[in-house]
Amino acid sequence: PGVTTDQLYETVMSKRHLRYIKKPHFDLALQALWRDHRYNEVKYLIRYLKKWQLSVPQEYYAALSSNCARLGTVQRALAYISNMQKEHPDYPVTADMYDGHFAFWSSKGKLGKAKRYFEEMKKKGASPAASNYFEMLVGYSKFPKANWAKQ
Repeated sequence: PGVTTDQLYETVMSKRHLRYIKKPHFDLALQALWRDHRYNEVKYLIRYLKKWQLSVPQEYYAALSSNCARLGTVQRALAYISNMQKEHPDYPVTADMYDGHFAFWSSKGKLGKAKRYFEEMKKKGASPAASNYFEMLVGYSKFPKANWAKQ
């Protein structure tokens, strides 16, 4: 069946294999962690890259902020986006970074709060993506009564 996310993460994080591990290995581990919504492991992976003075790609920050917001710590996710802009001014803010925000507020049935992040994205220079609208529709379908009452 292939390598599991845990095996990928353990291989990448083990120090004895550092000379054999290149950027594609980190990227493969990140994709698996992002897909499985494993916020803490993504955070440690970024710390590990910084410790070994490797460059942290923009996709890693997107995975970190998205997975952090999905867990409900929305303010911390926004702080990660702001910190990314301070550390790497050349990295643009993308719509992927806000997927977790839409997923969290839509899962709570608070469509109005989720809509605010479209304005937040415009302030940061990002345009909405199809995945953002998908998260809104999923949330809208779960809580139709809560959202119809506000209109």
